[in-house]
Amino acid sequence: MGRRDERRRWPSRTMRSSSLLMTLNSGAGATYTDKVMGYSPTSLWMLKETSGAATVSEVSAAQNGTYTGVTLANGTTPWGDPCPYFDGTTAHADIISAALTASFPGTEGTLVFWMKAAAGTWTNGTSGTPFHVQGNGGQSRVSIFKESGNNEMKWWYRADGESDTVTDNAMASYDWYQIAMTWSDSANEMKAYKNATQTGATKAANSTWSDPLDTAFIGSLSSGSTEFIGWMAGVAIFGSVLTQPQLADLYTY
Repeated sequence: MGRRDERRRWPSRTMRSSSLLMTLNSGAGATYTDKVMGYSPTSLWMLKETSGAATVSEVSAAQNGTYTGVTLANGTTPWGDPCPYFDGTTAHADIISAALTASFPGTEGTLVFWMKAAAGTWTNGTSGTPFHVQGNGGQSRVSIFKESGNNEMKWWYRADGESDTVTDNAMASYDWYQIAMTWSDSANEMKAYKNATQTGATKAANSTWSDPLDTAFIGSLSSGSTEFIGWMAGVAIFGSVLTQPQLADLYTY
């Protein structure tokens, strides 16, 4: 008989490391916050506050933001934590800080968050913004927009004036969505995800992010502009491109 191919017996080191990480993050007694922190986010706002104006960062108090007009603890996340309601008029969380600007991974990164649109939102003919950060007056940005068209949402990555977008026209559920976007200058690609499944085609990243952040909001494009209507939770930014299995792991709780 020929020599046994040892490669068939063991997965690659990358696969073993990823599987081990997902196992460790799902250990007995671990909370969903623990699971997300296990992937070493550069920023994380769970949005589980019950009082006060601070949008608390799980990574560093230097990344705490400020709520305006938000109804805290108005809903419950899929993993059982309280979460805030954004009314589409004045509600948002301003999360810009020097610490976020210093840590934001504009060239290689991942955005993940959870959102639940209020009843009627997908067909109300207005726009809303669950998440938006930008630099240089919008020449660079990572944004998720609920468009004015029925059941339509757009993932938007822009670096130094070069844009890539993915649009999904099947946003009809009023249950929770896990929304994610990955971007990579080295791989020259941007991907959009809905509930841990890629939506739309992989796009070329085209340009290199070089702008420091000047704006960062959860639930709004800017203060009082294009506000989201619904509930938000678990907003995380990672300084690496998470794989689909890793996003699927974060989709469980």
